[in-house]
Amino acid sequence: MSGPEEVIVRSVLVIDDDPFIRDLAAVALRRSGFVVNVAKDGREGLRMLEAQSVDLVVTDIFMPEADGLEVLRAIRRNRPEVGILAISGGSELLGDGYLEASQRLGADRIMRKPFNVSELVDAVRDMIAASAPPG
Repeated sequence: MSGPEEVIVRSVLVIDDDPFIRDLAAVALRRSGFVVNVAKDGREGLRMLEAQSVDLVVTDIFMPEADGLEVLRAIRRNRPEVGILAISGGSELLGDGYLEASQRLGADRIMRKPFNVSELVDAVRDMIAASAPPG
């Protein structure tokens, strides 16, 4: 008879200035078994990353107080092991170019808004599974 299996709960930080998107993502990820914290902008998200360990960050690109590209650069410089999913609805002036730029700056995956929450949950699960040590 084997002992109880160790359950590893993965943590996700959602950074988005849109409260609807932020809360929707947080609820869906929590229901899927993740520990989720949220930040209303890049500056708050970076402060949270200094204070706690997370497995993955879901960050919007266009935000006040440190945009998603600043967040990406800081994570890659200070916490390169953290997975990053960059999300954006684009910009009227710049289109979707920022999502592609986010990949060049280190985002592991990108997702365009609007998205279905099940797509978000699937992407986070895939990214967490890909980063898990073999066992």
